[in-house]
Amino acid sequence: MKEILTIQVGQCGNNLASSFWEGAILEHQIQNDGLLIDPLEPVGNQGVYFQEASNGRHVPRSVLVDLEPTIMDKIRKGSIGGLFKPENIISGMNGAWNNWAKGYYTEGVEIIDQVMDAIRKQIEQSDVTNIFQIVHALGGGTGSGLGSLICDKLREEYENLAIYNQAVLPEFINGVMDGYNGGLASVRQGICQMRLIKYCQYKTLHSAKYVFSNCNFRNPHTQI
Repeated sequence: MKEILTIQVGQCGNNLASSFWEGAILEHQIQNDGLLIDPLEPVGNQGVYFQEASNGRHVPRSVLVDLEPTIMDKIRKGSIGGLFKPENIISGMNGAWNNWAKGYYTEGVEIIDQVMDAIRKQIEQSDVTNIFQIVHALGGGTGSGLGSLICDKLREEYENLAIYNQAVLPEFINGVMDGYNGGLASVRQGICQMRLIKYCQYKTLHSAKYVFSNCNFRNPHTQI
């Protein structure tokens, strides 16, 4: 069975991934506390995205990262906050100020060791991790800069594992840095398989089965 480790980075990445997890627990009939709705009739393949703990709880195979604490506090207090391992929710204090370089060279460097330690522990606790899935935006400083740094570190340490990026592009360029952030992130992550979710404007994202409250898929199959 394939096992996928999701690394959700920045405000947009964490909002989008949180919506994904809300859909995933519905699909696999898992309650907000991680327990199966009906243990006698489990839905197959939970192990792809969830790790079953000794107490029967299903815990997302995920590491949550941001360079400022607001979104992490929101996730902890949200309806599915109890699903995640507390030690896998990692945040800095200063943010990236919409600057790729801060995410890659300065603020991101301060927490990258903690992020990689959490990833290593997830790998050690897994039977076989096949894919890293990075969920992030290319317009902001954290998603673009820290997302690029994480991608580089994963390629160095786990060169035989696939890295699949769910990368969100903004619909409008809101500031002069957005284009630079997106360009720098695309160049740094060019080796990774990247799926571009175009035109994210924090509206409503429609998937085949679920309605997400963060982005609008207008061209969900674009890849580079």
